[in-house]
This record gives sequence, structure tokens and C-alpha cells, in this order.
Amino acid sequence: MQGLRPIEVQVEAHLVKGVPSFTILGLASKSVNEAKDRIWSVFDILGLPKPMQKITVNLGPADLQKEGNHYDVPIALSLLCAMGMLESLENYIAIGELTLDGRMLPVRGALPIALYAEENNYNIICPEACGTEVAWGMDNGQVIAAKSFLDVINHINGRKLIAMPERNSIRAAQSNHEVLIENIEGQADVIWASTLAIGGGHNMLMSGHPGVGKTLIARAMHSLMPDLTPRESIDSSIIYSVSNQAHNGICITPPFRAPHYTASLVGLVGGGIKAMPGEISLAHNGVLFLDEFPEFDRKVIESLRIVLESGEIAIVRANYHITYPAKFILIAAMNPCACGYFGHPKKQCLKGQRCVEQYMQKLSGPILDRFDILTHVKHPRYNSGKKKYSTTAETKYHIQRVRDIQSKRFADYPFSINGHIPGGLTKQLVTMTPDAEVTLEKCVNQLELSMRGRDRIMKLARTISDFSERECVEKYDILEAISYRQELLGR
Repeated sequence: MQGLRPIEVQVEAHLVKGVPSFTILGLASKSVNEAKDRIWSVFDILGLPKPMQKITVNLGPADLQKEGNHYDVPIALSLLCAMGMLESLENYIAIGELTLDGRMLPVRGALPIALYAEENNYNIICPEACGTEVAWGMDNGQVIAAKSFLDVINHINGRKLIAMPERNSIRAAQSNHEVLIENIEGQADVIWASTLAIGGGHNMLMSGHPGVGKTLIARAMHSLMPDLTPRESIDSSIIYSVSNQAHNGICITPPFRAPHYTASLVGLVGGGIKAMPGEISLAHNGVLFLDEFPEFDRKVIESLRIVLESGEIAIVRANYHITYPAKFILIAAMNPCACGYFGHPKKQCLKGQRCVEQYMQKLSGPILDRFDILTHVKHPRYNSGKKKYSTTAETKYHIQRVRDIQSKRFADYPFSINGHIPGGLTKQLVTMTPDAEVTLEKCVNQLELSMRGRDRIMKLARTISDFSERECVEKYDILEAISYRQELLGR
């Protein structure tokens, strides 16, 4: 695997007379070279003959470093072909690790490997644990998903055939995340802002005193997310497959990632020795929730700036350049100051305004400019307004309806929600009434907003208008959208 892209490796075996030996060529790592001992153990257990010859296995291309646990099964099969015990398997891709007794263990990247096999007209041999993943990538090719190496041999020789694995669409367990909005006391305004964020794919930053429900609201937003489309399910599952976090099938539930504020830069954006995806890529097509936002390392926070604009992350190191997708809704939560009690009616912040200023210095203007919705979460007793939609099911229904409206509007574009409109197309795709245009111009000038800020107001106003099923953005849509950029900390 090179990022999300499988690299094809040709596995060849050659037997000649000479002192018995077993050599693996082709820049094989230590884990690949150790396959020799595992394979001999399997041959002994299964009663297969061990050739007393000079064995050479070549993994091509020779200049590509071979790493991982994919190679046990193809090396063992190539040996059997060289010994004349199996017919040629040139039209097969084989992956899998072997235990000493011949069981086949799963490997990472099975789904993208299956998609590669389908595209290039290969059949595929894989461990049974990878079968449901592989089945989603194969429409025409044969899939041999086996529990053990003996099952593979019996299938190829026609003694005992293995049935094609079924495609499973599953819903990831959400017991750690799922919160229903009907269980949240008050907070009607913030829940409406959350509905807008999910409906249009807008980034949202919440500020409030400790215990007012910021984290609860963020987790409730996950329960409002519409199910993934088939294409989104495949794209997200590929990332999880490469990360070795694949489910037993294709997951249709949007991911919800909530890393702790001690997360490292590599843990968030990806990288490391094997250039693995980070939390932002694992949140692709879902929600990335950063609680205690200013407590994250400054470099970690600033690394999000380009990602939130481009929807992808490029990991560049000395020996690789890999791009992972990273289109997600960023939900962040923070206290109003370091101690958390600035502006609290009963508890006093000892440093006052200085505490706020020191705390906010951790967040740069450019990163704050990436949020479409900035809202202050008050104590529930101060917010007794009636929710616009009373239940999670009703809210999710209206969000799905708004998403459908956007999908039709952007049918000819490579994006499907308002929050993903590129800056250069905002004025073209967000149609406004004359009053709305005048109002926007006045507010941009008075508040001295950046062009990015202006575009984000237009996109949020478009989402507000979609919930009312209006063709054009009106004046009051603009005013509501602007209010979300001034509300943080009472500004």
C-alpha cells in the first residue's frame, strides 16, 4: 500500500539443484523474510513435501521496499506452483498472513486491493476475515475467502469449493457517541445552529462555561448525520481498511472522531513510518470533534487551516508524497477563558478580561475565520426557547431533505453540500435578492470581514434559506448568518 493506492507485486518462485536454501529477493523487510519459517511450519502441519533444493523467491519490482504481512500466502502459493502441485495463478492476487498451523490472518488494505483487482481483471485470494470487505470491491472476479491455507488448496484443486462472501452493509456501534436532542434541556438556539451545521456541512465553534452541555450537543450532532451514500461508504471504508480499522463490511454510518487534546500532529494529520491516515482522514465524510479546542498544540490547530479549505491532506516526507481525503465537519468546543468562568453570573473569573485575552491568543484569526458558526452556549435556564424540531427523527428528516435539495443543485459539480462550495464559485452558485446583496455589502464593510468570511456567510445563508425551501437568499437569511460570526464571547 502506498497511501490509499495498492502497488502490484509479482511473486515468483524458482527451484534448482543445489544446497537446500530459501532466499527471498526484492528488498524484503524482516517481517517478509520471516515468512519462510511460517511457511515451512504450515507445510509440515499439512503434510506437504518440503523441496530439498535451492529455492529463490523474487518479489518484483526489485527497487520497491516490501513491508507488511501480505506476502505469506502468495509466497506459499508460488512455491506450490513451482513444485507442480498447483496450476499457474498468474490471474490471481493473493494476500494474507499465515499462522504456524495454517490459519489465514487478515491484512490491512483489503478493500482498495479488491478494487484494484476488479479494475485489472484479477481474481483474489484472501483471508476469510477480509471477505466482506473484498466482496464490495469485486463485481466480476472470483473471490476465494478462506479460513486456512488448506482451504485455498482444496478450492483451487476443486476438492472443496468456497462460497463467494456476501456484501454486508453495517451500522457502526454508536453507544459511545449517540445522544438524542430531545434529551438535551433547553439550548434551542444552539441546537438550531447545530442543525444548520449538519444540513450544510458548516464548521462550528461553541464557547460556554463548564457543564453547560457543549460536549453533549456535539455528540447529539452525530445522531443527526444522514447515512452515507454508497460512494461515500466506499471512500470512508477504504481509509479504515488502510488504517487496519476496517469493520466487518461497509459501514454506512458517518464517522465521528473525537481525539483528546493531547493528540500529536502526526496523530491528527497522519504520517509516521508507514504514512498512515490521521484523525482528520478517519473523519472523512463525518464529524471531527475537538473538545477543549485551545488546549490542542498550536501546530495541531494551525495544521487544519489548509485542510478545511482543500478537503485533503498531503503528507510529504523524504521518501513519499501521499494525499489522503479529509472532508469533514469540524465541531470545536471551548471555555470562554482559561479558568472557564468569565461572565458567569455566580462564579468569578479572577483575571477578568486578561484571562480571556490570554486564552484566545491560542487561536489565530485565520483559524477562527474557517468557522461558519461561532456560538455562545448559555446555561440551560437562560435558554428556554422552543426547539424548531422537537425530536432527533424529525430533525434528521429535515436535514436529509435539505441535503437532497443541495445534491440536486450541485448535480454537475464534484461537491454536494453548501459548505463545500469553493470560494471562486460562491457568488455564482448562491443567488441572492437585491436586498440581501445590499445587506451583505454593508455588513462586510462595517465588520471589515475577509473575503473568506464573506463567502462563508453566503454559504451559511444559503443553507438557512434551504431549510425554508426558498429559491433565493433573502435579507434575513444574511442577517442570521452574520449573527453567528459575532455571537462568540458576546461580540
